[in-house]
Amino acid sequence: EGGGSVIDVHGVTASQADVEVLFKVSGLEKADVIEPGWTDPQLICSQKNASSVKSGLGPFGLMVLASKNLEEYTSVYLRIFRARQNSKNHVVVMCSDQSRSSLERGNDKTTYGAFL
Repeated sequence: EGGGSVIDVHGVTASQADVEVLFKVSGLEKADVIEPGWTDPQLICSQKNASSVKSGLGPFGLMVLASKNLEEYTSVYLRIFRARQNSKNHVVVMCSDQSRSSLERGNDKTTYGAFL
C-alpha cells in the first residue's frame, strides 16, 4: 500500500550493473483486468503511462540510469493484470519508460514494453 522507497546504489556505473530483483506481491485479486484488445505491450506501456498511474496492482519497479537529483532517470517497471474478470490467471507487462531519461528535448524517449 502507498508509495515505494528509493535505495541509492553507490560505486556502480551503468555499464556494470546486472540487477536481480525479487518482488513479493500480494493482493493479486486487486489487479486490473487486461482488455482483450491490448495485444501490444509497447502500446500498453505508452498509453497506460504505467510508471506514474496507479492501478489495482502496480506499477512497481526500478529507477535506473538516474541523475543524483533524480531530474533524469529511466523507469523499468511491472504491471500485473488479470486475464479476465474473476480469473486467477495473470498477465505481467514489463515497461521501460524513457520519458524522463533526459532533460534534452531532442533525445529518443520511446517507451518500450514486453509481456513476461
